[in-house]
Order: sequence, then structure tokens, then C-alpha cells
Amino acid sequence: MTSQDQRTEIFVALGTALDAWSAVERAVEALFAAISGTEIIVSHTIMASIRSFESRLELCTNMIALMKPAGAYRGFWNKCCRKIRDYELDRNQLAHFTIVEQCGPGAKPALVPYFSAGRMALNVIQKGKRKHKIADLNAQDIVERAQRFGALAYAIEWLGLELHVAMDMMKENPLQPNDLAREFLKPTERNI
Repeated sequence: MTSQDQRTEIFVALGTALDAWSAVERAVEALFAAISGTEIIVSHTIMASIRSFESRLELCTNMIALMKPAGAYRGFWNKCCRKIRDYELDRNQLAHFTIVEQCGPGAKPALVPYFSAGRMALNVIQKGKRKHKIADLNAQDIVERAQRFGALAYAIEWLGLELHVAMDMMKENPLQPNDLAREFLKPTERNI
């Protein structure tokens, strides 16, 4: 396999991984659509108006915490959120990279996350003993990330569908107001 073929293999894997990450982001939007109780175009417009992905996650977390039927799924969503945050670091490494031709016999091109001349100089100065050295990635490493991203997107999509069903059931059998709510809803002189 030529060096160009190896570079192409990395770029194909990279495109697959970034597409899988996009599926995670779309799944979060669909989850919000399921729990927001609004028309789908409204819920997607709300999510599109929030730039920070972290804020989108927080919004979904808060909505799930508020919703009675959704509360049963809170633990699952919290696990998904932890995975999202972990995997987001992996995604960022893929989004900010340089392909570097390595030297030596049998050397292959590699994707180097956050590559810069300054980082390269620090590695040389510190003789590769940096605390948080980020490993170079080959095509197989990237494919494995794509698979993890895809599995996470699937889990979030499943949760969205489950919550959508739960929300529909709630519409058919709405919760009755508790005593405090009944007291609040009693007619008074002000709101008669």
C-alpha cells in the first residue's frame, strides 16, 4: 500500500467517524424533540439556536429531570451524557488534526491530533515525556472511534423513541394535579 493509499484510508475513516459524531448530535436533537412536547420544527429550531453542545446536553438533562415519565430514564441519559463528554474529546482530536508522514523504515502516515510546530518543539525539548501526550492515530484507531460514536448515537436514538412513547402515553392519561396544584388551581377572587 502506497503512502497515498494510506492517507486515503485515514481520510475515509475520518469522514466515517465525523459522520458518526454528527449522528450523535442529531440524536440529541431528536431526544429533545421527543421530550419537549413541541412540534418537531419548533424543537429543532430551539436546539439550532443553542450554539454550545454542552448547553444542549444540559437542556436535555434538565428536561428529563422535570418530566415525570422521563424521570425513569434519567440514569440511562446520565450514562449517555458521560459517554458523550468522553467521546467529544475523541471527536475534537479528529476535527483538529494534521496528517504527518512519519520517517523510518515501515513508517506510515498518521493523523496527529492538535498538531502544531509548537507542540512538536515541546515534545523534542521534553524528550517525549509530556504528561498528556496525545497518541498519533492510524485508520483502524479512527474506525474504532467511529464505531463507538455510532453505538452512542443508537443508544440516544433508542432513548428518544422510548421517551416519545412515554410522552404520548402521558397525553392519553394525563397526570392528575396533586394537592398543592389543586390548591393553586382553586378559583380565588383575583382569578374569577
